[in-house]
Amino acid sequence: MASIWITVLLSVAAGALLAALKVRRDRALSRHRQVFNRLALPDVSGDVFHARETALLPPPAARYLRHAIRDRAPLAKTVDLHLLGEMRVREDGDWFKFEAMERICPERGFLWQGRIEGLGRVSAEGAEYFSGGRAASEFFFGGLLPLVKVHDGEFGRSSAGRLLIESIWLPACLTPARGALWHPGDDHRCTVRLPGQAEITSLNMTVAESGALIDVSMMRHQGGEANNFGLMPFGIRVEKEKQFGDFTVPSEVSAIWGYGTDDADEFMRIKVEDARFL
Repeated sequence: MASIWITVLLSVAAGALLAALKVRRDRALSRHRQVFNRLALPDVSGDVFHARETALLPPPAARYLRHAIRDRAPLAKTVDLHLLGEMRVREDGDWFKFEAMERICPERGFLWQGRIEGLGRVSAEGAEYFSGGRAASEFFFGGLLPLVKVHDGEFGRSSAGRLLIESIWLPACLTPARGALWHPGDDHRCTVRLPGQAEITSLNMTVAESGALIDVSMMRHQGGEANNFGLMPFGIRVEKEKQFGDFTVPSEVSAIWGYGTDDADEFMRIKVEDARFL
């Protein structure tokens, strides 16, 4: 009789735990949907890109914008990316494949939502987002068991830097019409700062003679909730580019901490399968 009661109690406890985990997961998914919808910023200005407006910019900036944006293209404010790739959490660690959707709206934030494979037969699903000054990383093992949960703090500062460097997938936000401020470097390098991001370091860009983007780099905060490593060099190296509609953007890139140093650590490789500009 005692064993029956123990079995019943364990079953009830397991059911309660499962229900609690589902509630926690569903609340996270609801937050992700809210962020996704908030980032859909329609363009009601009717602004379009005019190549002639780049005449007074530093030569690398002018080449880049004329290459990245078709003349008279509408200046989109949001882009949806379908991404494939792989990542690792340690320099000598295994690579894990992922598939994700990312919505980027430089004026409001980003949401990266996807599935990470390679963890045995069970995947991790979740999202990272930055919106309204709030940042979070929330992933669930097997779609249910909490695996990662980081909020704000150093992660928020790192996410703000991420939003800036990922603006390369929405060239419209890097135009003077959108308030981007360009500063000269040399024949192939220049820097840009976006409006509303005065507390974030400038973005350094290297541009080929053709106008194609070679790399972008910046000083970015690194670390999670319990780690504060301060600013570190961070960069994206462009391997390939592709035209999606009116815009030509990087289609294969590598993301690297310690970019340009002896301690460079490539931790993510990304391939853009599709880009849709809203």
